[in-house]
Amino acid sequence: MNCEGKNYREEPKGIVFLSKLLLLFQTCHWCFADSPTLSISQSGTMLTIQSSCSHYRRDFAWSSQPLMLGKFPAGNILLSFAILCSGSSINKILLVFKHMGVLVYHFPTYFYHQRHLLIPAVVKYWRGYQAALLQRLQGQEVVLAGDVRHDSMGHSAKYGTYTIFCCTIGYIIHLVMIQVIILEILLHSYINNKM
Repeated sequence: MNCEGKNYREEPKGIVFLSKLLLLFQTCHWCFADSPTLSISQSGTMLTIQSSCSHYRRDFAWSSQPLMLGKFPAGNILLSFAILCSGSSINKILLVFKHMGVLVYHFPTYFYHQRHLLIPAVVKYWRGYQAALLQRLQGQEVVLAGDVRHDSMGHSAKYGTYTIFCCTIGYIIHLVMIQVIILEILLHSYINNKM
């Protein structure tokens, strides 16, 4: 295993038990004196160990993860990203971690990441991707198809997803989420105008 040329997401990660991690801090990192004073803090999935040596009078700080955007532990952001992309339940993931004793952030942190970091990143990527597709189609004759999906028959859903598909290149070029009530009004209006 190595991490050369890999970003934080691709870099291999492992679960480390605290007792095994503390074996690496039995001596001072500066003068190798025995038993430095240790203080351990947690920020979600990240541990920070502060080692103070009484002989050398210097401190050594170590963090188990790099920071992303200058302040967010990479493991916290990557966990939130993985949960969002996999469609998993945050409740079940946190319960699994709790039963195993793995350090993790609290429930509201996931929604903070989702609202302020992940969804804006996905929207920004989608808009760039969509702009590139539309640029590619500029000046061409295209065939478009659209459809809406809001729920199974016999069920009532509040929102529906309307998708526009470009048959010419075989890609979805637009999607929009709309309230079903608006869709029903549009369909009712369309039917009345046709009759």
